[in-house]
Amino acid sequence: MRKSFWIFPVLLLSAAIGCTTARADSIVTSGGNIIGIDGITIAGITYNVTFGTTDDMTFALDQTDGQAMASAIASDLGSYTSVSDAVSNTIVYIGVDVGTQAAIAQGPGGAHADSWYTLNTVRVSFQNQITDMPDYSAWAEFTPAVATPEPGSFSLLVLGLVGLGLCGMIMRKPIA
Repeated sequence: MRKSFWIFPVLLLSAAIGCTTARADSIVTSGGNIIGIDGITIAGITYNVTFGTTDDMTFALDQTDGQAMASAIASDLGSYTSVSDAVSNTIVYIGVDVGTQAAIAQGPGGAHADSWYTLNTVRVSFQNQITDMPDYSAWAEFTPAVATPEPGSFSLLVLGLVGLGLCGMIMRKPIA
């Protein structure tokens, strides 16, 4: 009977090692306005995104990933209308530099009255739009996110190792 206790720590250890952290993009707000999105993963790299006037060249050489980022931004923003940067509370266009083009996430309005969607334009034209209308347009600025494991993962791992040790000690004791 005692020898069957080994299964409990093995199950705990396998749960701690095999369990992946569930991730979802999270909207960052300040004063009721969206100021960024944390946790967008494109091509295996997780980015935190803010909105500003600096042309970020992260995706300038990869149009496919840049388009994917603009789509992810539009998808995450959904039907939100209060998106802002340091200059404005009414951003309607968010650009991702993809070389000679800019992939645009455009806010609700026009043909897509209920949600954000994507389109393309010439990069220079979008930069001029930001210069001329900074209250309505912004570049997406990217910061690679540093992945930190959840404290629960470490505690499960330690609990599993302690359990294995205890089972080993119990099995070595002679039965009286």
